[in-house]
Order: sequence, then structure tokens, then C-alpha cells
Amino acid sequence: MTRFIPLMFDLNNKNIVIIGGGHVAERRIRLLLESGGKITVTSPKITQEIRNYWEQGKVNWLKKYFEPNDISNAFLVIIATNNPQVNELVLQYAPKNTLINDATNASNGNIHFPTIMNRGRLTISVATNGASPKLTKQIKQQLEATFPENYGEYVDFLYECRELLKNSPLPKEEHQKLLKQLLDDDFHSKTNQQQFLSWLKNLQNNEKGQGDLN
Repeated sequence: MTRFIPLMFDLNNKNIVIIGGGHVAERRIRLLLESGGKITVTSPKITQEIRNYWEQGKVNWLKKYFEPNDISNAFLVIIATNNPQVNELVLQYAPKNTLINDATNASNGNIHFPTIMNRGRLTISVATNGASPKLTKQIKQQLEATFPENYGEYVDFLYECRELLKNSPLPKEEHQKLLKQLLDDDFHSKTNQQQFLSWLKNLQNNEKGQGDLN
């Protein structure tokens, strides 16, 4: 069995080409819209949802059948047609080192799309390498129950604290101690978050001052 490892790619301004305009392509587009990539759909027909994205300027649409030059400059190619012959042609003409996801047969590509849960800066992905999509869905539901929608605000708080600590006069050993302390449940409280941020900002504004954290 091929071993896949989870990676996170910066797709901003990268050329993403999706071959196919059906519901499978829809799902990939929904996921990729926030990536900042330049999405092009190549298909003689598209669903109403994809048409809406096109009319809103969120994706480009080439109203045509696949041709090899459609993917000549692609960073990521997604195969999403129900035509095995077209899918095989895409694989045959894909440039070397291009990322390829075959939504119809994952084993044909060199990347998979895992199930993803996002909470602001927090991203958790789940995959079973094709063993059980139902299990990945169940695990995602469990994660969503563990990390509610507003959990992203807490992660943003941690990020802001880390950035402030980098510019604080405190020694690095104290940085690590405080960052660990911030993982306590007490800091899920907005009041405690604001108090801690105020303390950090005072330290930054007055490096010679002595902060007193209570």
C-alpha cells in the first residue's frame, strides 16, 4: 500500500484545472475557493452551482472538451469526469511533477483530498486511505462536537499572544511557560483572554516595567 503523508499547500495564485463540470467538481471547488488559487473548469457542460461561481467571477470556465494544452501550466489537476477515456488522457498528458487528484479513482493520482474540519486557523484533516469514508465522516462529526464553531476565536487569541511574546522583554524560557499556561481551560474565557492580552501589551510598551500577572 502506498503511504501518503499529510501536507498543507499554499495554492494562492496557483493554476488549478478541474476537468469535468458535475457534482464531484462542485465539491472540489467548494473546498478550493478559499485557497486563493486560480480555478479553471474545463467541461462542455457545468452544473448550476458551478455556473453561479463562474458568473460571480470565482472560477474560469472553458466550455469545451479536454485537450492536452488545457493542463500545460497547471500546478494542480483534478480529474472529475465520468468518462474513463477522458480521465486516462488527462493522466497521460499531465506535465511531470504536476499534482494530480483523480476524484473517480484515487489510486491514479499522487494526492488525496482528506476530510477537513476548519475552525479559523485550526485545520484538522482525517483520512483512511479509502478504507472507510463513513468512518472519516464519523470522526469529523466527533471533532466538530469537541471543537465548536467559536473555537477559532480561542486559536486566534493564542496566535496573538505568541506574536506579542516574540516582541516582549521576557526570556524565552518564560515564553514557553506562558504559552503552555494558555492551554488551560481558564483561557477560554473572554475576560481572562483580554486581561492577559492587556498585560502582554503593557510589557511591550514598557520593557523596563515589571508585569504582574494574576
